[in-house]
Amino acid sequence: MDEAIIVTELDRERLLQLVDTFSAREQHHLTGFLSRELDRARIVPWDAVPPDVATMHSRVQYRDNVTGAVHTVTLVYPGDEDRYLGRLSIVSDTASALLGLSVGQTHDWRTRAGKPLSVTLLRVIYQPEAAGRGDL
Repeated sequence: MDEAIIVTELDRERLLQLVDTFSAREQHHLTGFLSRELDRARIVPWDAVPPDVATMHSRVQYRDNVTGAVHTVTLVYPGDEDRYLGRLSIVSDTASALLGLSVGQTHDWRTRAGKPLSVTLLRVIYQPEAAGRGDL
């Protein structure tokens, strides 16, 4: 079983609203993985999250353990994603897997099609909470 992940109260609240919105549109297949991640998370106030944890709006560096490629992305809400700027929507499996990880943690999972995937969080470049931005 994967190690516990950490999610802020505000991120959890906003992400649960997102899950509800997608479910109401019968697009729950897009947020099923995210919903399971939130279920296993330890929830903390924004000012208690360690600075090495990937939160919403964090800019992080991770390794795709299947390909060995290293990527830098920012975790964003749907509508704010931009492949060229490295802005990854939280409804993607990779962003959902990164959310709540601490530096050095690895998350392994299988896609809906059964393909094995794995990421390791290498570095948190920017985290809003560490910068005093509990409102993002």
